[in-house]
Amino acid sequence: MSESFEREVGEKLRLSALLEDNDKYVQAFLYDASNSLISIANLSFSANGLYVNDVETMPNQDQVKAIYKVYEDAGFTELSCEYGTAIDYYEKVEIETGNLVDPTRISAKVTDNPTQIGNVLTDQIITGEIESAVKIKATVEDEQVIKATITESTTITGVVTNE
Repeated sequence: MSESFEREVGEKLRLSALLEDNDKYVQAFLYDASNSLISIANLSFSANGLYVNDVETMPNQDQVKAIYKVYEDAGFTELSCEYGTAIDYYEKVEIETGNLVDPTRISAKVTDNPTQIGNVLTDQIITGEIESAVKIKATVEDEQVIKATITESTTITGVVTNE
């Protein structure tokens, strides 16, 4: 039996296996869509037969397949005869960036409040398109200066400088 999960790049995969035993050793073999091994993750016993790994994160791959194997020994050499393998699939979810030109260069919190578009923190260039804003307002930290031009098509472009 397998399950499918959605994850953003960099988000924890939250690998887990639930067994009837508390004295086994579990590994997850992570593969990309072309079945190339990405990494091997050891799962730690948590409680009540639950083994987890909260360290592995979603790589920049369209899909990751986790194949879980259960072992009798801590050296991961003797497969358990009691348990077969299980598979989970992790699908990459794209982060909604709207019409941003370079989303790696913006740090903003966009809210549903039409009077506040976002908080500018410490980035250098902001370029984007505002769909239905009535009023534009930004909070700037570290006494930075915002220079922006707003056109009738509600497009905003600007540069944050340290003047």
